[in-house]
Amino acid sequence: MALEQLWPKLGDMGVDTSLFGQCLTRFGILAGSECVKIDEEVISLISSVLSKEFDAVSDVPKQYRWTKKPSPSSHSAYITTAHSKLDDFVSEIVKKNHPNPASLTRSVLVLSYGHLATKAGEVLDSVDATGSSLSRFKRKGAGLDGTSDDDKIRTQIYRDLTFCHLRGLENNIDVEGMSKLIDRSRPDTLEPAVNVKRDVKETSETPTIEAPAVSLENESVEEEAIVPPPEDVCSNSS
Repeated sequence: MALEQLWPKLGDMGVDTSLFGQCLTRFGILAGSECVKIDEEVISLISSVLSKEFDAVSDVPKQYRWTKKPSPSSHSAYITTAHSKLDDFVSEIVKKNHPNPASLTRSVLVLSYGHLATKAGEVLDSVDATGSSLSRFKRKGAGLDGTSDDDKIRTQIYRDLTFCHLRGLENNIDVEGMSKLIDRSRPDTLEPAVNVKRDVKETSETPTIEAPAVSLENESVEEEAIVPPPEDVCSNSS
């Protein structure tokens, strides 16, 4: 505002603006340093809010351990809630004409996703330990489709982390360790029911392929038995 409004008026009045310009320069430097501090505080605050939502990943085992819930087909509700708050934050700083909202968003995601990755790793460690100690109950823990409780927990974490990983890539960030956790949490089969149907189909096709070969062999044997031997033909002719 000083450059656009005050400067022309001072120039029209013939006032020397050099000293005033130095004051503005000094003020701009101080304001810039304060803006950096303010941004750091905002990043810390918003990332803490999101991290608090991401703490809910620790409750994922409770949702599937001995509950007979079906295997998850999408990311968890806490993931949706956290990103809804993130979207509100981004919308607000854009309205306030922040000079670099993308940089602010990336910083928030790096911190909050890093927190989520740490918590998810702890959950997977716990699942591995619990799964080995409860190995004798694996058949009891398996659902109708053969999916165990541990697989359901891993599948849920896999879907949660995958959603965040893709959202991070949209903002040009890749949180360290996130990809490894995704690979670690990915079950051998995400859709066990589909695989079961495929196995049944393959086993049902096998006998239909072999059946014609067996029937043909039997027919050839019968045909050979009908043909009389040469001696019998000679004896009949005499």
